[in-house]
Amino acid sequence: MSSLRGDGATRSAGASVLMGASLHLTCDGRWLPTLDTAESWERLRSQRVGRLAYTDAVLPAVVPVNFTVVGTDVVIAATPGDKVTAAVRGAVVAFEVDQTDPVTRTGWSVTVVGPARLLADPHLAAQLREDGLVPWAPSPVATYLAVSVQVIAGRRLTEDDDDGQV
Repeated sequence: MSSLRGDGATRSAGASVLMGASLHLTCDGRWLPTLDTAESWERLRSQRVGRLAYTDAVLPAVVPVNFTVVGTDVVIAATPGDKVTAAVRGAVVAFEVDQTDPVTRTGWSVTVVGPARLLADPHLAAQLREDGLVPWAPSPVATYLAVSVQVIAGRRLTEDDDDGQV
């Protein structure tokens, strides 16, 4: 494995990034351990709504989207012709999912980064529609964007008495 950055992140054979098994202590004494690649993928697959981050006219934009995971792609349902579809085609984007508990102030977050493309496989698009993957904004039709995951990283915020073990 070769280092991508000076922070311990490394590229694995599957083109994912495994954040080293580091633990970070928060200012209130809780742990913020990184998730390994397998657990990051598992948590990503456990959700159906995420946030797509992209560039819109040189400004950052983040929108909620419905999605699923197909292989190593995050597949997003979009409205044909909307500005998100136009903006992300061919661009490198970020995508994030999380789950939090506001009472215990615990949770986790997984972020992926990769190039986005229009999904060209009509059979897969038909299957996605049949499976109920529809755009966040109501639309009678959907187009599908695929984000080819190049980087995946996750973190978990533990409870006060947790020792930070993932």
